[in-house]
Parts: sequence; structure tokens; C-alpha cells
Amino acid sequence: MCELPPTAPKLATHKPANTQNRNTTARGYGHHWQQVRKVKIRQSPFCELKLEGCTGWAEQVHHKNKDTRDNSASNLCSTCRHCHQLHHNQESGA
Repeated sequence: MCELPPTAPKLATHKPANTQNRNTTARGYGHHWQQVRKVKIRQSPFCELKLEGCTGWAEQVHHKNKDTRDNSASNLCSTCRHCHQLHHNQESGA
């Protein structure tokens, strides 16, 4: 299971609050990130979050500590779109 401990501190992020309508490069996910993401999904092709309604196949990669500059293997988690969105909604209380 790929989740943050309940006592993990909220980290400040370098991204502006409104990131939903910006492309991946504008949000700080450039060419290097695309390569890191591709390798992670190749290594772990199934969703590691496995939340209710999981679609199974990983399409995205989640940064566990919310630092998008920390691309260490221990900070990355392969996830399906559904679980990734659900995880962030749970974190924000949505």
C-alpha cells in the first residue's frame, strides 16, 4: 500500500494553487519527469493505492511527500487515475 502516515506534515509546494487547467510542463513536470514517470509505470504497471473503485492499471505517478522535485524511488507510487484523484480528494477533505 502506498500512503502517507497520518502524522506526516503538510509540505509547502512551489506550484500555484490553481494547477488543474495548466499542462504538465507548466505545472513543473517537464521532460525529465516524463522519463521518470515512464520508468516507474514500467516497473510497477498496476495501481499501488488500490482504493475502492480502483481500475487496476497505473496511468499516473503520485509523489508521496507532495514534493514534485523529489523523484526518488521511495517517494513515487504508481496509481490509476481514479485512485490518484480519490487520494487527493481525501487529503483535501473534498
